[in-house]
Order: sequence, then C-alpha cells, then structure tokens
Amino acid sequence: MPDEYKLRLGDTVEIEGELWVWESVRRGNEAKLRRDGTADDWLSVSMPELLAYAGTARRDSSTPLRKTSGDWPTDVLDMEKHLQEVFRGIPMDPTVIAPRPQYDLARTTQEQRIASKIAELAGTSLGRSRKALFNFWNEYRSGGVAAVDARLHPKGKKRLMIAKADPRLVAVIDRELDSRVNLSMSSRRHCAELVRRALRAMYPGDPICEIKGTTLQGYINERDAGRYSFGKATTRRTASNSPDREYFSGNAHRLGQVCEIDSTELDVQVWDKRGNIFRPTATALFCVGSRVPLAWAIHADSPNGYDHALLLARAIVGRRAIPGSAAATLSGSATLPVELMKKINPYLDDDSLAVPWIFPHSITIDGGADFRSATFEAACRTFGINLVLAPPNAPTVKPHVERNFGTTSSDFATWLAGSTGNAVHNRGKRDAPILTGTAAGTAARIGDI
Repeated sequence: MPDEYKLRLGDTVEIEGELWVWESVRRGNEAKLRRDGTADDWLSVSMPELLAYAGTARRDSSTPLRKTSGDWPTDVLDMEKHLQEVFRGIPMDPTVIAPRPQYDLARTTQEQRIASKIAELAGTSLGRSRKALFNFWNEYRSGGVAAVDARLHPKGKKRLMIAKADPRLVAVIDRELDSRVNLSMSSRRHCAELVRRALRAMYPGDPICEIKGTTLQGYINERDAGRYSFGKATTRRTASNSPDREYFSGNAHRLGQVCEIDSTELDVQVWDKRGNIFRPTATALFCVGSRVPLAWAIHADSPNGYDHALLLARAIVGRRAIPGSAAATLSGSATLPVELMKKINPYLDDDSLAVPWIFPHSITIDGGADFRSATFEAACRTFGINLVLAPPNAPTVKPHVERNFGTTSSDFATWLAGSTGNAVHNRGKRDAPILTGTAAGTAARIGDI
C-alpha cells in the first residue's frame, strides 16, 4: 500500500459526512478523534471501526515527515554548504567575498567542480561519489535541509523479509513453532528441516519446497520473535503463558480485597532432630492493597490443607506476641491507630503484634493440592472468603507474593546461618547448615515483625 494511503495519527477521516482528526489511542483498542476545526468536540470509536474508514483518509505525499527547521546536525549543515559551493558557487565561509578558484562558476565547469569536491571530501564522513552528490543536490532543491538530513540519517522502519513470503510457508512455520512450546531445546537447523519435510508432504512438487536454507532460517527467525523457541525451555513455556489479550491494571484499592498465598522452599539449610539436612518450606498470605503479609509459617515438610487453615486463622484472629518482643506489641506502636484497631478487631489485646489487622476477602491460589484441599476450602467458605484459582503454569497471576519470596531470600535469608543460594549456580561449594528447624522458624517470625 502506498504511504499516502496508510492511516497514521494526525490523519483526517470522513465519518458520516463529517471530518474527524485521529488524535490518540486509548487502552490499545479505542481511537480518540477530534472534529476537524474544533477544539473540544471529541469522538471515541473502536479500532476496527476506525479501520473501516481508513479508505477515506489520504495524506498529501509531499507532507514533510521530518522537521523543516531547527537545530540540524553538524554534518547536515556541512553537506548543505558543500552542495551550494559545488552547484551554485557560494563560498562555505560566509565572511569570504569571492569563491575559491576551483569552485568559481566563471572559471570552471560543473564537472570540474564536482571532481574537486569529490577529491576534497575523500576519506571523510561526507565523502560521496558523483552520482551521490547529484542525488543530494536534487533532494536539497526539493526538500531543503530536511531532505539532506533524511538522506544522511535515514530513519525508515526495518522491513521484514517474511512480508514477501508465501502465506502457505508462513502457516507451516507458525504451526511448527507453536508445537515446540513443551519440547526440549533444539536448533534452528532442525526446525528448518521439519518445516521443509512438512512442505514436501503437503505440496509435493511445488516450487515452495525448494526454498533456500538461509532464506528459510531467516523466515523462522522473524516468526520466532517473542516465542523463544530456541532459548531456554523454561523461558519458552513462560512466554507461551502470556494471554492473547491486553494487559490491564490489577491493583487492589481496598485492604484485603485481593490476597495471594503461596509456598516456597526457604533458601536456608537446617538440621532436624535426627541430624538430617533439609530446606524448610515457607508459606505466606499476602495482601496486595497494603503489601503486608497477613500470616506466615515455616514447615519442616510440605504443608497440607490443615496447615493452611491454621494460617488463615492466625491472619483473621491476630498474631500473639513472641516472648521477648515487647517493642513490637500493638500498645507500644507510635504510628498505628491502636484504639481504632482494637475497636475493629475485638480479638486484639496488648499482646498482639504491631501489624495491621486486615481481613482477606479474596485469596488467589495455584493448582497445588494443599490449597485445593477440602479443609482449606471449608475454612475459607466459613468466613465468606472467595478462592480464585490461577491458571496452570502462570506464576505472574500472583506476582506480589512471588516478589515477597524474592525479598525474603535477598534481605532475610542471606543473614541467617546456613544460608544457601536461590539456584544451583548461586550456591557455594560446601554449605554448612547451623540452624535447627525450630530456630529457623523462630528467626522467620522475628524477622517479619
């Protein structure tokens, strides 16, 4: 399609006999238009509706797409001076009255001046051939300095090779890339061979089957953008979980409106009573609106639904003070509204910790059997708490509690004895666990206060 027929911001379209100017896009799928000639008459239409009127929009092909005045780069201004000196005999130095002898219009021909300028600019960034100088001069006469800038600093969009490919080939490539989401990592060469086999099976004898290997791999690279088909398998599976829709803000505007719960292994190695080394499991119930963990627990093994029901009870009733932590009690808080919090929650007393009491109204869980157990569901149903099941393999649905685990690992677990890295490549050669399971749980409770 010619550029003058492409619809862009600022173009004018005709809708029901009236002219409207496309001003902006809202939320990715809604176009905002202003009535031509007015300042406060607006119209909002969907993008498909706007595209239906795209045939009525046309821009003048001579409309400058770049600035026509302003501060130009030094090389653009220098090229302008060189062009004027060659074709018009105007000296480059404005303080000089007469032109240089090799560029004097009365003594030299145009070919002689061009030859002198080519020799003068040879080896510099502005060095050009005879044909290039003529092209610059023609552009300068029609578009001025803006045309010289456009030729020296092209800002055109990169064209994709696959735009001219056979649609049948594109369909086969997409089908092969989509099928690799859950497969092990392989090479582009292997994918190209599978595409070629599929083409020969579907279109035997067709010239599309004889596509060059380098061209086919180039097409595959362009269609693979954003799929990570030849990267890490975990990255590829995570990218495939992205929904085919627009992203909207998921913030909660009320305390307890949206909560998230999840479990993870704490990055600390400890001993149990028998001397066995293990990593305890940490569970956190997190409030999105306040970024406050409502309740947390440390387990020696994988928690079950009964453990999560106790965790929910601690979040609703209020936590008791740990012996020796009098400074963290509610009565000693200088910032929290003590009397108001006691009035809201009658279960609070002077022994409760100085943590805001927030009632969870909705809890987002993953597909773990412990969160979907009948015990935990019954506990939530008793208190009128909604359970929201996240899609499989989609940790981004509950990002706040996941990020809280990252903060716990970097700002808390690293200070404990027996700390280990959060991945194999971050671990030391020899880990020396010192804490016991009971000590790790106590440290976690103290650290979160």
